[in-house]
Amino acid sequence: MPSGWGLQMTDSASAASNVTDDLAPWWAWGYVLAMPFALLTLVTPWFSAVMPSMPDVIGSDQQLDYRAWSNFPIGLFGPFWLVMLGGQWYSARRHWRRPPGPSDWRPWARGSARQRSAAELNYPYATGAWYSIGMAAASLTILGIGRALFRPRYETMPLIFNDHPTLAQSYPSGKMLVHAGSGCWFFLIAVGLFVVTSGVGLLLSARKPSWEPTLREEQL
Repeated sequence: MPSGWGLQMTDSASAASNVTDDLAPWWAWGYVLAMPFALLTLVTPWFSAVMPSMPDVIGSDQQLDYRAWSNFPIGLFGPFWLVMLGGQWYSARRHWRRPPGPSDWRPWARGSARQRSAAELNYPYATGAWYSIGMAAASLTILGIGRALFRPRYETMPLIFNDHPTLAQSYPSGKMLVHAGSGCWFFLIAVGLFVVTSGVGLLLSARKPSWEPTLREEQL
C-alpha cells in the first residue's frame, strides 16, 4: 500500500469530521428543551396572593397575581436570558454560530467574527456551560427578587360602623397569603434543565475539540 494512501484517508476523515461534527454536542439539546418552559413563564403567574376569607366581608378570597410583567422590565430579563441562550445553543447545533460565551456581551459580539477569549477558543463547550450556569443563576436571582418585592396586603374599611370602634376592630388588615404559581414552577424547571445540562457538559467537555468546526454560510 502506498505511503501516501494512509495520509489521504486521514485527511478525508478529518474533512468529513469538520462537516458532520456539530459546533455544540448532543447534550446542548437540554438548553433547547428549557426554552418552552422559559417562554411559558412570560404568560403565567409566578406567584398568587389570596386574601383570607372572612365572614360578612365583601371581596374576601380575592386573588392577586405577580407576573413577569408586574415589575417591568426587570421581570423579563430572566426568561429572556434563558430563551436567548437556548436559541444560541440551538444555532450552534445547526452550525449557524459558535457556542455562547462571555464575549457575547462585548460590543463586537455580532456575527461569527467576534473576538473570543482564550477559554472560549480552547474550551468552547466548558466555557459555554459555565456561562449558561451563570445566566441561569442570574435568572433565578430575578425570580427571588420578584418574590421579595411581592408583599401584598389587604385592608378592610367598615364604612357602616365608623361610629362603633368595637365593631370596626372585627375587620382586620394584614398580609395576603402568597403561593407559588405555575410560572414559578416553569421557571424552576427551565433553570433546572440549564443546571443539569451544564453539569453534564462540564463532565464531558474537559478537553479541547480535536477538530476545527466551520460555520454554515447560509441558514437552512
